[in-house]
Amino acid sequence: MVMGTYRQRLREEHGFTLVELMVVILNLSILILIALPTMAGALERVRDAASKASLRTGLTAGRVFFVTGEGDYTGATLTDLTQVESSIIWVTEATLSTAPKTLSRDVTGGVLTLASYSNSQTCFFVRDDPPNDLTYGRIDDAAPVDCFAANNGAVTFGPTW
Repeated sequence: MVMGTYRQRLREEHGFTLVELMVVILNLSILILIALPTMAGALERVRDAASKASLRTGLTAGRVFFVTGEGDYTGATLTDLTQVESSIIWVTEATLSTAPKTLSRDVTGGVLTLASYSNSQTCFFVRDDPPNDLTYGRIDDAAPVDCFAANNGAVTFGPTW
């Protein structure tokens, strides 16, 4: 008799109850709310990584010029830097960096300053002042008009970004 009741119940149940569906929807909503901020932060870090990688590449190109040249950055023209690293779009110190691969460079006083604009609206800077330290800076929530190497006075430089 118990087996007959079980088979009868199986034939009568055709889906989920409204309460079961609501519980599933609630659980999915909670998981999405937890995941969204994490994913948004990861996306911003990816956007920033492109600018930082370009700056590191540009810094390496500048150092190659420094070592093979006169031991000074003042003679590092855009043509010289392009010959060392052609994957970067090099622009002058007063020209805006509007993309991660576009580096604005300044060589005033023998100090190499590079700026790169991230897709996350952050302007990253790197400054190499031989024989002093290599320093990093940034302007958060920057407009593209603020991202050029000669604007480095508006940035506080430190040991990390």
